[in-house]
Amino acid sequence: GSLIFVLATLGISTLTCILIRHQTMMPESSRWKIIKLTERAIVLAYFAAFFSPTITFCLFPFDVQESERLINESQFELGWVPARGAYFKFPENMFIHTIIGAALTNLFGTIVVPMCPFWHMFYVLNRETNTSTRTKEMIRQSLKRLFVQLIIPLILLVAPLVIFFTQMETRCFPFIFPVLAMFCIPLHPILHNMVLLFVMPTYRKAIAKGFARLSRRNGTSV
Repeated sequence: GSLIFVLATLGISTLTCILIRHQTMMPESSRWKIIKLTERAIVLAYFAAFFSPTITFCLFPFDVQESERLINESQFELGWVPARGAYFKFPENMFIHTIIGAALTNLFGTIVVPMCPFWHMFYVLNRETNTSTRTKEMIRQSLKRLFVQLIIPLILLVAPLVIFFTQMETRCFPFIFPVLAMFCIPLHPILHNMVLLFVMPTYRKAIAKGFARLSRRNGTSV
């Protein structure tokens, strides 16, 4: 439950950041410039889309005894599961299918929705005539860095979850695929920070200043 809430919050914050960045670039005369009330309504829609299935899933009561029965009656050989530790077998009913469908819709939306504003921001930037070439290049670099930062979450968070939920719904992958996919999620913080170091000069300068300050303190103490 905690992991689901964290991932949902990450998805909401990412989409909100892209929305605000997109609106910052839109000129006042653009038809794509929305008022603050509409912007808040879109953010609330993000919360509803991500948290409604999440909260419903976490609060829905599941019976442990039913889980044991489902394992015993499963068409797959699952007798080894109880010996491996804590476990739970979800029933295959309309509720679970609806939750999985909502999760897959949100995940695919997290892939598609950010791409459209990015394409539009680059399009508007290329057609902008009242901005100097130097400023346009700086904005373009900023957009590229923001886009690169999204690649790692898409690969290490969204893609594994798509594989996991698709396997739950269709069983179209070998059993090992969703297992390996979920093991990719812990790699996200490490690789994301490495990407930030490569593409964001601000992070590198802050770390360099920190090391320089630490070395000066050590030199003074000696």
